Amino acid sequence: MTSITTTYREISKLLPAAQTACRLLFQESFKAGIKNIFITETYCSQERQKYLCE
Repeated sequence: MTSITTTYREISKLLPAAQTACRLLFQESFKAGIKNIFITETYCSQERQKYLCE
């Protein structure tokens, strides 16, 4: 079992449409001169959401 404090940042864990959207976001950001962009979390369980809102 994973901890509710564990973050998941792997784009590969997303649905294919979301993976494509993330890659497009990176591409367009880079074209606009924004080079320091990253995904902070790709999956957040209900338990983690509750933990973060407390």
